[in-house]
Amino acid sequence: MNVRITATAFFAVSLLSATNPCLAAPWIPPTHYKKSVEVYFGGMRGEYTGSSSLTGEQVFDALSVPDTPQKTTVSDQTILFAGCRYHSCTEKAAIIIGPQDNVLSAALISNKCRTLQRPRKHTTCDETPTLTLFEKPGDTAHAYREILKDWGDTKVADIPVEYQVVK
Repeated sequence: MNVRITATAFFAVSLLSATNPCLAAPWIPPTHYKKSVEVYFGGMRGEYTGSSSLTGEQVFDALSVPDTPQKTTVSDQTILFAGCRYHSCTEKAAIIIGPQDNVLSAALISNKCRTLQRPRKHTTCDETPTLTLFEKPGDTAHAYREILKDWGDTKVADIPVEYQVVK
């Protein structure tokens, strides 16, 4: 019982600690960008972190544990917000946020997991991760391509890159 109380007390103190990077001001909850991610991806579906589901949901899930530092200034009006998936921090995402909290570009590191129906229903994943860069045609996403590729390389050295068009 003493061990349990001690562990709980330690956890509470660490959450309140000024040295906790999650409390560095200003902290933004990942849910702040949920609507922006949904708008950016719309009804797009893909197989990145599991069965075919909305790509925006998969990217948002991969932002659930914010990176430290939580956000990085890209320019005077844009930031890079990055994180990883809760209980699966090998799956990571980054989004470039514009001045109106709109997503300008996005990236996802995943093992491209997908559900196969035959011979029996099961999920399979690639052995090596892939960095997927999401870009809308005709917008400024190309300007952020190198920033997101550099971010991916800091997470997984020499990671293969693929591009997906967001319609």
